[in-house]
Amino acid sequence: LDIKILGATQDLHAGQLVDRVGVALGLPFPAGPHLEKLAQKAQGQDVFIPSSVKGYSFSFSGGETCAKRLLSQGVPRESIARAVENCIAKTLEKVLRRAVAETGIKTVLIVGGVAANRYLRERLQHRLGHPAVGARLFFAEPSLSTDNSVGVALSGVLAYTHGLLQRNF
Repeated sequence: LDIKILGATQDLHAGQLVDRVGVALGLPFPAGPHLEKLAQKAQGQDVFIPSSVKGYSFSFSGGETCAKRLLSQGVPRESIARAVENCIAKTLEKVLRRAVAETGIKTVLIVGGVAANRYLRERLQHRLGHPAVGARLFFAEPSLSTDNSVGVALSGVLAYTHGLLQRNF
């Protein structure tokens, strides 16, 4: 088992962005499924929430600030929810597109709580699975996408069974 971390968040991870903005929108915590439902009601007003991407690393803290500012300006909650989904999707798309092009790795497994979001799955599959990019995306079942603990646990089991970890307990 050979794991190389190419990049990571510089501040908030996607789930934190969803939860923080979701709570600001008056949604229950954890906000993921509620934000997704709210975003499906978005009509008309497209709003933009930025993120920052440098290499394979990214930042969502500016997106949180922007979303809260949009809310205080009276932008519809549904539009903000959709913009959060767009922000995360475009950020992951940019990072994954670069990783596929620069590393030659074409098979990508996407896990974690935000990976349960249907809009995110469909957009990434459409954009990165396109023949011009050639990525093969796999998503964990939504029931296993509550957080990244399952993925971390599986990595540990695989590392242990392949002799890469010693039992110290």
